[in-house]
Amino acid sequence: IVTIGDGSYIFSVPSACHFVSAAYHLPLLIVVYNNQSYDAVKRATRAVHPQGWAARTDHFPLSDLPMTPHYEKICEAFGGYGERVERPDQLGSALERALSAVREEKRQALLNVNAHNGIPVRPGRGIPPYFQEMDYYVVTGTPPVIGYVSAWQY
Repeated sequence: IVTIGDGSYIFSVPSACHFVSAAYHLPLLIVVYNNQSYDAVKRATRAVHPQGWAARTDHFPLSDLPMTPHYEKICEAFGGYGERVERPDQLGSALERALSAVREEKRQALLNVNAHNGIPVRPGRGIPPYFQEMDYYVVTGTPPVIGYVSAWQY
């Protein structure tokens, strides 16, 4: 399972990542936490230039991502399963469908999770609360860190 924010996803050349997954038959589940922001860059900009123009105006070019592309379509273009999740009540069933594509169909899947509609997501800051008792390799953060998680709990 790959967990990644939308800023890190879009600037990581996702087409190349999905190509590798398809070419080498790597059935990954990618969860994009879409908060329409590249927060890693915002935090770094504020830390390095706390009195700078971006911090003073709260305007971060190429960090504020007000356009919300259908990232799930990028995965679909490479033969994967893609789904956009707009509401918290959709998340459980979306995860089941995506995991089914990964486990049973042996293909990659991507969930584009809208973090503005009450779905609690904070990529790189702990394990999302909706996963429990799973054994998966996890790639998360910027830069990506690979680790093994034996039990995810609330």
